[in-house]
Parts: sequence; C-alpha cells; structure tokens
Amino acid sequence: MNATVEILLKRAIDYAGLFPPAHLGMAEAVDNYRRYMAGEDRWALGRFVCPVERLPEFEAQLRDDDGKQEPWKLAALSKGVPEEDHQAIAVFNLRAVGKARVDTVEARVASPAEARARLRAQSGLMNYCEVDPAVAGWEAVLDAVREGEARAKLRTGGVVAEAIPPPERVTAFLAACHQRGLSLKATAGLHHAFTGRYALTYEPGSAQATMYGFVNLTLAAASLEMGGGVAAADHILHAATPADFAAVSLEQMMAGRRFFVGFGSCSFEEPLQWLHQLA
Repeated sequence: MNATVEILLKRAIDYAGLFPPAHLGMAEAVDNYRRYMAGEDRWALGRFVCPVERLPEFEAQLRDDDGKQEPWKLAALSKGVPEEDHQAIAVFNLRAVGKARVDTVEARVASPAEARARLRAQSGLMNYCEVDPAVAGWEAVLDAVREGEARAKLRTGGVVAEAIPPPERVTAFLAACHQRGLSLKATAGLHHAFTGRYALTYEPGSAQATMYGFVNLTLAAASLEMGGGVAAADHILHAATPADFAAVSLEQMMAGRRFFVGFGSCSFEEPLQWLHQLA
C-alpha cells in the first residue's frame, strides 16, 4: 500500500451504514462493521456512527467475542436533550464495557448558546459540532466550538442535489476552521475519492449531481495547512485529479490529516475500492 494512501485513510472512514443512501438495518450494519474490523483494511476503519436513541438496538447485536482485539469505538449522534443523551451514552458504555464504547458525540448546533450548552452537558467525550455555513452567524458558532475545545463537522452532501453546498461555501468553512485551529470532519456524499458527477443514491435511474471527493477535501485542507489561500483550496476542491494526488508529498498529506481528521460514509468498501486503484 502506498504510504501516502495509508496516511490519507488511516482510521479516516467512520462507518455510517445506518444512514442514506445505504440506509441498512442495524443487524446488517453491525455485521458489516464486524467484518471490516476483522479484515485486512481495518487500518482505514474509524467509528461506527449510531444515533443515541438506537444504542440499545446496537447493543442487542453485540456478540460475546466482539471487541476482543480492541473495543469497538462509536460516534453517537445526539439530537435530543443533551443531558439525557449523555446519560444514555453513560449507561451504554457501562453495559457494553469491553466490547464497545461511545467516545465521540456529534450534534447539530445552530447558535453559540446551543453549542456551549451541549458541550457543557457532554463533557468527557470528544465532541463534534455540525455547523451550517449557509446559516447567518455560523462563524460565531465556530468561535463557541473553539472555546469548548471541540471539533467542527461539515455536511457536504445528501440524497438530493440541493443538499450539496457550493464549493465556495465549503472552502469558506475550511478556512474559518483553519483560522481558529479547529480540526474537523465531514459527512454525506464522500464515498468517492475525487469530485465528479455521480448518482445521488443506489436506486436504479437515480438522479446525478456533482459530489465532492474525500481526496479533494483532504488536499484542500492540506493546502490551507501548508500556507495556501482560499482560492487555491477552492480550485483543489473541485479540480484535483489522480495525477495531482500522485504528486502529493507525505508532509502535505500529514498536514491535511492533522486538520481534516476523517469523514462519515455509508459505505466503507467504496472509498477503499477507489484508493486501491491509486495505490
């Protein structure tokens, strides 16, 4: 495996098989994660993404031998009352000890006050705050995320074209996070390596749209980390190709991963299929 590829994807893919467009049932998603944990590509696997309210359902799928090599790590999506979700996570961690553990919580936040409240309620965990750069005041929300020593999260796609933010909005978000020293992850529509036109769902005859590639996003982050400007990052985001990736140094890729720490994907296998072609 190419060393640059390894740095690009090491523990980078948070498996979100429960979510569209895969939208798998819990049993199938957990079986997949179990298989990935036992496979040769385990080095690229991050956390299992699970809504807080479905943690008991996840627990019911665990087997006695799960977590023997290392406890599974989960990222829990919090949509309810922060204190109640924090308690539910604590209960799950006690019941699943030795098998699985929620060590990360993710939540959408719309205001600085909401961000501060969630971060107070969910202390002791790594927090990712999903911030929408289309909403007025989003930079102030990032300030609150930084104050709380949390990380940022960006939604980069969806199952309809309207859910995909324009490139200038994505690069503005990357630049704002970089200016604040905020690490971030992204989610939705990132199971392709390079930006291009792809089907929005797995349904036959699905509509298509230009979707971002996780390589482009990482290289755009690397460009900012290495001193490049917003214009350069914007160009990389929608124009980087496999040839550009081949010219990336280990130093550049390491810089990108310090800043852009990973991404959620409903498929673990598709990103690896793309990268095996590059290796």
